[in-house]
Amino acid sequence: MSSGLLALEDGTVFPGESVGAPGFACGEAVFTTAMTGYQEIVTDPSFAEQLVCFTAPMVGNYGVDGARSESARPHARAALMREARGPEWTDWLHESGVIALTGIDTRSLVRAGAAVTVYPHDVDADELAGYDGVLLSNGPGDPEPLAAEVEVLTELLGRVPVLGICLGHQLLGRAAGFTTSKLPFGHRGANHPVLERATGGVLVTAQNHGFCVDASGAAEVTHVSLYDGTVEGLAFPKLRARSLQFHPEAGPGPHDAWALLETWIDEVALAA
Repeated sequence: MSSGLLALEDGTVFPGESVGAPGFACGEAVFTTAMTGYQEIVTDPSFAEQLVCFTAPMVGNYGVDGARSESARPHARAALMREARGPEWTDWLHESGVIALTGIDTRSLVRAGAAVTVYPHDVDADELAGYDGVLLSNGPGDPEPLAAEVEVLTELLGRVPVLGICLGHQLLGRAAGFTTSKLPFGHRGANHPVLERATGGVLVTAQNHGFCVDASGAAEVTHVSLYDGTVEGLAFPKLRARSLQFHPEAGPGPHDAWALLETWIDEVALAA
């Protein structure tokens, strides 16, 4: 494989590796959420002159079959994939004259205007402060022993927008003076009701945690569990920090909480 890249009109560049025909293609970048039917998509005339990004993480798993083609030849100018599986699929792309890239960060391309850099738990505040925003990810375990991580977070607050999810929510809570404790049975499921205090609305959320930020009537509390009153959300506008105990990126059926994550991304982009 040789190196390749996708260059968008706004100057954004996504590096990848060429697995199709040599050369370059120019056209409208579009995406498809189909989990199967990759051969049908590339040969569908409705994709003519387009660069098709597949959101499914692996493309080409079941090979190719001439009977599956939607027309006598491919019409898409390029196929953009996170992971192209082969060799039947990639050989077919090459033989059919279709430009194709694998290793493309398709999630960033189709979802979201955000590049993600992952750091280990022991990164220092000065390193993180150089970014447009910091997301404290979810994870298992008790937040109380994580004193060093809480100290780093305390140093970071106010310097860069922060969003905490699950364990990240608990760490932000401790950094802000809230207490945490172990739940008797934990909150694990895809249908947990959470009260959004500002609107009085109830979100159906996905959760998976054994520890919590203890119930509090503080003004910074934005969301509350309707099961036991524990804190499900915090906001500190002056510090540009907020957090959620539940998983806004999950889709438990309804997508009630997706907007909370999207709103934070928009705010980070505006502040950058």
